[in-house]
Amino acid sequence: MELKLDARHKIVSDRMNYILLRLDDVKDKKSGEVIDKKWKEIGHYGLNLGLALKRYTTERIREEDKLIVEELAKVLKGLEQHVEKVVKKENIEFVHKKNDEELN
Repeated sequence: MELKLDARHKIVSDRMNYILLRLDDVKDKKSGEVIDKKWKEIGHYGLNLGLALKRYTTERIREEDKLIVEELAKVLKGLEQHVEKVVKKENIEFVHKKNDEELN
């Protein structure tokens, strides 16, 4: 399975793991110029897609330069809607749990 989240992030899976990947620039060591792009593993999340999606959310928040509480709430809401849209598009069953329970 491959679940494209945005231009720089995707989740792939093998038999045992969901794996979050980020597309990073490969720079020339001498000049510092970007010479290529390569998918880098951010983490392995076992059979828990929810954990991989939470880490994706964390990665996206860390990419923001400065956030105040209101902006953070807006970013989180936007990410939640984006993830739901991608999950729906890929026809993946995604169940919301109450009280921040883990998704299994």
